[in-house]
Amino acid sequence: MNANVFDEWIVDTDETYKELVDFDEFWWKVNRFVKDPEDYANIKNLLVKHMKILKLIYTTLIACSDFPNISWLDFAQFIKECDILDKNLNLSAVDRLFIAANVEVED
Repeated sequence: MNANVFDEWIVDTDETYKELVDFDEFWWKVNRFVKDPEDYANIKNLLVKHMKILKLIYTTLIACSDFPNISWLDFAQFIKECDILDKNLNLSAVDRLFIAANVEVED
């Protein structure tokens, strides 16, 4: 009997990061606000390109939040720490996007 908890664990590769994005795409709501196919493809490619660091950030946030989810308060704190808020993107807009991304709506 093999009782190794890491038995099914594999090292991530560029291909597994691409597979992560492909899998996550099923749950996306990006198509609700990005109508141009080229823009949509560019977003997907950008996510694939940066998936390694995004996965690390996500894993860190869920470890400090409400595993396996990220609470709004923890997400808001992360946004502030990243210093991405400015005159074009305020916390209210991020709040609306967070809610839109987490509310189930039948299309």
